[in-house]
Amino acid sequence: SEIIPQDCPGLPDGWIISKDSSPRFSNNSSRLVLKLNKYLPAKDTTIMDFESAQLDVWRWDSKIIPPMSKSSSASSYRDELSAIVNLDKPSAVLTLSQNPSDGISFLNGADCDVAFSFDSHKYDISSMWLGDNINDISVVNLKDGSRKLLKEAFAGYAKASDGGRYLVWFGLDDGAWHCMDVATKSEVNLTAQAGTNFYDEEDDHSGGYQPYAYPKWTADDQYVLLQDRYDIWRITPDGKNAVNLTKGAGRSAGIQYRYTDIRLHNNPYLYSNSSPLPLKDKIYLTAFDEKTRKNGFATLGAVVPAVPVTFTDTVSFTQAVQAKNSRTIAFLKGNFRNPMDLYLSSDDGKTQTRLTSINPQQSDYVWGNV
Repeated sequence: SEIIPQDCPGLPDGWIISKDSSPRFSNNSSRLVLKLNKYLPAKDTTIMDFESAQLDVWRWDSKIIPPMSKSSSASSYRDELSAIVNLDKPSAVLTLSQNPSDGISFLNGADCDVAFSFDSHKYDISSMWLGDNINDISVVNLKDGSRKLLKEAFAGYAKASDGGRYLVWFGLDDGAWHCMDVATKSEVNLTAQAGTNFYDEEDDHSGGYQPYAYPKWTADDQYVLLQDRYDIWRITPDGKNAVNLTKGAGRSAGIQYRYTDIRLHNNPYLYSNSSPLPLKDKIYLTAFDEKTRKNGFATLGAVVPAVPVTFTDTVSFTQAVQAKNSRTIAFLKGNFRNPMDLYLSSDDGKTQTRLTSINPQQSDYVWGNV
């Protein structure tokens, strides 16, 4: 059945649903997420390019200069607006972006009742020489499109919780993580009680502090996982309870642990086939030993603090993926001397079964051992 008619209400003047709109369902199919494109008249194919004059107009107030717009990456600068169609009220488009620089961040696979707007429109020109990404951040109601401004002229990295109740950001000026309760707009310093640095201690470039990694929220916005140089911390949104989930094992051993999501998300028809981290599930970490330079993976529970079960090697591990409802993981492993073959493990890396041999002829040569 038809969801969006050609003359549907809600489309801004001069904007259309086109072949580049990329419509996708939210995870629970409660709404359709799509992009609106500017209407451009069809190219007159009866006139050859050499028969018409070419004119470049350089404007002082344009965020894109003509050579950029002509480059192979021109699609990155295409004017787009984010929009949705709520399937309980089909045949009407709800346009969320106020301008092409207003990026909309959907939550929980676009099924959350709110989204977050990161609008850089007022700062696009000045950011060219300031070097920072500056945005006005607002929370947007996906029922009627109404919005509430949360932070103005914000510079840095910010991320909303999956349920839309909190906004967490990294302070470029103080190197700490902060959290805002969206309903009350009250703010707290999340990492003040941890007694360790959450900014990159070895980063020496100008422009403010930089974080080691980005946050991950657990289900129901109960906790946020943050990372210092070595360990994973589980912190409540009010900042009152900070627990070192890896029990300081990373710092004591000189191993950098980082959260990684290896759950399989591969449905091309969904906006973002992702979900918050269930507390009952085992979580996967990457592990890098600063002394031996070995790297690999580790596993850990999200409820009880523990030393991670770690397996590392002097090879590269890539493209790890976890089987659904299983402890089994598949990954590529290799280095210069050993091709990147596919391996399988069901016991946290204790045993690894090689499934492929992509370069058997290599055994005929003294490869990398001269």
